[in-house]
Amino acid sequence: MKQSLIITLVFAMLSILSCCSNSIKSNSVSLAETVSSLESIDSVATKDSLIMKMNESHLDLGTDLSVSVINPKRILVEEMTKDDWCDRAEPLGYRGTSFDRFYIHYESVKRIDDRRYKVIGKTRCIGAIHDFMGEIIIDSVKAYNPEGGYDLKKLEERGIIYGHYQFDESDNQKPIGKYTGNVYFSFNILDGKVYYDAVDCWDDGYCNNQYEGVWVDIKTNRTLPCNWGDYRIPSSSGLDDGSGEFVPSDDARNNHGWGDYNSENPNSDEWWK
Repeated sequence: MKQSLIITLVFAMLSILSCCSNSIKSNSVSLAETVSSLESIDSVATKDSLIMKMNESHLDLGTDLSVSVINPKRILVEEMTKDDWCDRAEPLGYRGTSFDRFYIHYESVKRIDDRRYKVIGKTRCIGAIHDFMGEIIIDSVKAYNPEGGYDLKKLEERGIIYGHYQFDESDNQKPIGKYTGNVYFSFNILDGKVYYDAVDCWDDGYCNNQYEGVWVDIKTNRTLPCNWGDYRIPSSSGLDDGSGEFVPSDDARNNHGWGDYNSENPNSDEWWK
């Protein structure tokens, strides 16, 4: 089984355990509270199993992860040589039970301390563009054995950073809504440096930087699911009809803003400028 698929399914287990529902409050349930459920697993992933052993990570949280993992412009793929850099695509996302297309762009990510990062950016949904500001908080970090289709012996570690976030949306400084939920980032360590984990980026089902939570209207307290991520979107059954890569459903294309989605050039519309 592909390592990237295993990561996706493990995160799905954690999301269920974290009870990320429409009743999420502003200080959302932390994935750190659910990681312990994996502590009892005493096996490694095989072709016929879904289980992998999670270990304590050697990642130094004193390292600034803002550009290397949370919001990289370029990512190091496959064999991880100097010729293997490519541009990272903008996140894919949806808001609401009808899967209205949701865009989010980070203009700035800055490290506050070992576990907190300040994020400034813009959102777009149903034609409306808003500014937002908020924080990502790291809850825990876990490592797993470096496995994959390439020669990964040179990797010192592959792992997952679990955290939660709250982004406050505004329009001319007036509050509009807030985004809150849980997130994970996959990373690897090579020659003592931390990278966004894109080793398996050409594999079927590959994803990274997965945000799963809700959007809450400040005035009415109306709550809508709102998820986004790199290359795939968490909990997107009914929207994503793709197998190897993300493919929006016909209904989403025709009625919910996905009609111009172009997998070959996902960054063609620089709407945030």
